[in-house]
Order: sequence, then structure tokens, then C-alpha cells
Amino acid sequence: MQKSFDFYQSMQGVCYRIDGQGIYDSQSGKEVVREKDFGYGIILKARNPFKPGSAGVAFLIGGFGVLGTAAAAYYFKENLVRLGKEFGRDCFGVVVRAPVTAGEQAVERLRSLDKRFGS
Repeated sequence: MQKSFDFYQSMQGVCYRIDGQGIYDSQSGKEVVREKDFGYGIILKARNPFKPGSAGVAFLIGGFGVLGTAAAAYYFKENLVRLGKEFGRDCFGVVVRAPVTAGEQAVERLRSLDKRFGS
């Protein structure tokens, strides 16, 4: 959990944050409403200001609970090219969820929560 907190504080263009209580929009502080019986996860692409030379990027793939983390990792693996085409060089944050009864292969992206932070 500490590594995630370090990421949120160190990287630039972080769209979402997770702590032990929930998932939050980094700009507004508003909590993402989570429905019962789903695991929720996030996929973040942010700027890494510590990379020497040209601008670097950093990814954080995590979740609220084990299922949320597995769902986010599965979605990232299956949709890496699509995410690249949709967001290009911009930083972004997406929220995904998967039903407890079906597992991470049933992951869905909550597109209404997509966030983009220009590069």
C-alpha cells in the first residue's frame, strides 16, 4: 500500500487514488460509488518527473481488494493497445469492476469515470 501512496505523491497527472476506504478522484476528492458484489480497480498512466532526459511515464495498476486488483491487471493486459490508441501520450485514469460471482475475466470498464490529463 505504501508504494501506491508514493506513486500518488511523486507522479504528475494522477487521476485516481485508492486507500483502505475507497477510490477517489484526485482533483475533486469525490469518492467513486462502489456497488456491493463487485471488485473495483484502477489503471493509471502518469508522468514520471524523475526520469533523466525526456519525460518518462509510470503506470499503476491496482484495486480495492484482491478481485479489484486482478480485474485491473486483466483489463490492462487485454486492452493495452486500445488504451494507447484512445489516450495517446496523455496521462489517464480508468476505473474497472468485476462481479464477485464471475471473476476478473468478466471485467468491465466504467467509461463514464474515464479521466484524461493532457501531456
